[in-house]
Amino acid sequence: MRSRVDELEAEIGGLTEDVGAKAEQIAGLEEQVAVIDDLNADIGAKDERIAELEEDIGAKDERISELEERVAELEAKYEGKIEALRELFGELSAKLED
Repeated sequence: MRSRVDELEAEIGGLTEDVGAKAEQIAGLEEQVAVIDDLNADIGAKDERIAELEEDIGAKDERISELEERVAELEAKYEGKIEALRELFGELSAKLED
């Protein structure tokens, strides 16, 4: 009878060690899950920031396009005058060299 009790106590001791090891393993995994959750939150915040920057870039690209169109309009409008001024400056330079 004593040997059976000893066997049971040994088995209970082994199970207790297993439970302790499993508890430590669970605690370690819970820590890893917490780290992953934090990383996911960081990634989510960065995704939001990227979306904001993409929106801002889109608005700036649109503004650049508008300004490029305006420059083209002004160049077309003043093309004749600019060419006349170039010719005049060319003539004046030639006169000054003489």
